[in-house]
Amino acid sequence: MAPDPPPGGYSAGGVRPTWQQEQPGVVTPEWARERARHRPAEPPPAPPGLPPAPQPADPAPSTEPERASRRRYELPVVLVLVLGILAAMAALTIRAGSTPDDFPHNAATALWPTDGAARDITFTTGSISEPGVIDHARLRGFESLAGVPAPWAPMFHRPDGDPATAHFWRQTSTRFNELDRRIQMRQATTGGTMLYGQTWGDRGISYGPPIREVPHDVSAGATWESHGDAALRIGGRQVEPYTNTSSAGTPSDAAEAERGCLLITSETRTERLQLDEESLWCPGEGIVRQSGTWNSLRYEFTPADPAPVSDQARASVPLPDATAGDPAGWETGWIDAPMETDTTFGTEAAVLIPLGAPVVGDTGYAHVASQVNGDVLTIMPSLEDGPDYSAGTGLLIHRAHAGGQVTSVGTHGQMFTATTSERTLTMFGGNGARRWTVELSEVAMAAPISLGPDRVAVATLDGRVRMLDAATGQEIWNTRASRQGIAQPLATDGTTIGALDADSTLLLLDAATGELLSDDTDFGQPVADLVLTEGVAVLTAGQVAGFDARTGDRLWESVLSVPDRVVADGDRVLAGTPNRMRILDAQTGATITDRPIVPTAVLAIDGGFLVLADGEVQLWGPDGQQRHTWSLDGLPADTLDAGDGRVWALDSSTMTGWWVQP
Repeated sequence: MAPDPPPGGYSAGGVRPTWQQEQPGVVTPEWARERARHRPAEPPPAPPGLPPAPQPADPAPSTEPERASRRRYELPVVLVLVLGILAAMAALTIRAGSTPDDFPHNAATALWPTDGAARDITFTTGSISEPGVIDHARLRGFESLAGVPAPWAPMFHRPDGDPATAHFWRQTSTRFNELDRRIQMRQATTGGTMLYGQTWGDRGISYGPPIREVPHDVSAGATWESHGDAALRIGGRQVEPYTNTSSAGTPSDAAEAERGCLLITSETRTERLQLDEESLWCPGEGIVRQSGTWNSLRYEFTPADPAPVSDQARASVPLPDATAGDPAGWETGWIDAPMETDTTFGTEAAVLIPLGAPVVGDTGYAHVASQVNGDVLTIMPSLEDGPDYSAGTGLLIHRAHAGGQVTSVGTHGQMFTATTSERTLTMFGGNGARRWTVELSEVAMAAPISLGPDRVAVATLDGRVRMLDAATGQEIWNTRASRQGIAQPLATDGTTIGALDADSTLLLLDAATGELLSDDTDFGQPVADLVLTEGVAVLTAGQVAGFDARTGDRLWESVLSVPDRVVADGDRVLAGTPNRMRILDAQTGATITDRPIVPTAVLAIDGGFLVLADGEVQLWGPDGQQRHTWSLDGLPADTLDAGDGRVWALDSSTMTGWWVQP
């Protein structure tokens, strides 16, 4: 398996990249409360094979003072989330003209799984068996255009009826040890479920007209046929006539029969293809198990227990060692290294309307949420040739789907996370295979953060902070830190967790126990950024100020006009404004250097800082001295991140990347 990204969506050394402050979301407080008002008393069960959602504590009903307090914080939260609302509006335009009732309800669509459902499987090919996962995505209209590999999109999308409101179901089968996943695309129609085609990496087949996989009035004993042309890609592309004959029967297992499951047998023939499949379909679950042959290759998948989480996690990205007292240490591997243009992410847009900036993994892979269809897209370094893009560009290797609209994307070692508008947090393995999903008490707008290799912390709009086991998703502790919402990213120095609620109150929690250490530092104005380093919480709120991370006592403050970002490395803090950059001593607030620089992005690395400004990447040492610059040669960039032992300068709109090569 290919290795994957660094933890928590944070920069090297555990410092949050600047872009995360501006990452748009999709949820307003009014939306969250209205959804909670109509929410059933018990949460829905987790998908098969996933751990049950832990129950939130503190279920006491809201009082009038609490409701008044909520009204008091609505305006700040709305301001914080205004970019998210605009993003959501863009996403909703693809649903224009559709209504919740236009989904065709019939015997075939009663078998469809829910959006984001997943099942652990054992996948067998020949004599080799290995664990894997099947996940399901419900896509509406043009959402589905970004849901399949690019060469197959024109062949998959010939929907019956209005293409803007057609309902699609994408089933993705992923083996944990392979990047070559199987994708199937289906449409719900009044005539039944139609199969448009399927792919296995650079192989696949599409049907025109599509195969009627399950008729609208399907029942045990029914038989049916389909025929048309099939476009095959098997060592080349060829169009051949196809015929399909299918039948439905009752499963031999009495429990499955009682649940209303059907055993669908299908034979598809072309000049070069013999595809035979037997699939168990169950109401609300889709295909539960399947066996078949592709010409002489036999394969099957069966339900399985969840596979152990084996993807490694690391607390930080290893970068070149450097010390404040050894300038020569900076020169080793850095000063002579040019800024290299790389084609990892291509030179043209690789995704449709990305939601927020990409998060780069420690292999150089990038994860970014698609605003179009709720997928998390992962792009890997370019290949000589590939099925998704032409030579010399980035290859979109998988589309993880957590269900609902993605509100944040983060990383944890070789894995990555996604939170959604459905109040869920999902951990994915490096190849996009789902590891676990937990239900949250409310929506999380900011990416979860890593605390070492084995823990993940997440904050939600109801003011809760939860610590989870990174391997299983099981809850370690759960604290109601505030009655106000927490929408900004958490910060940590490994011992303490810092958070900011909607009133810009600084909240400090013990990372080991979840004990609330301090919640009485109220600034009365929005806080732009927060970082914890070596026992000090440093934030920007019209000034830069340092606080004891265990007690909340103010230690120092530094006047700086409109500071809007802060990153830290050890005992040094870099604070940026729209027109200045200042490096401070984290313990005392003393100024190390103050320069008239207009920073676009800043990043802390081991022993110093990188600043993106004026079309170049600048390296600043902890002593406040500029060590080196790398020119971007006029190429656009707005984000800095660390991965693969390199530092990446990224243009988030086109997913184009350049690296500083140590």
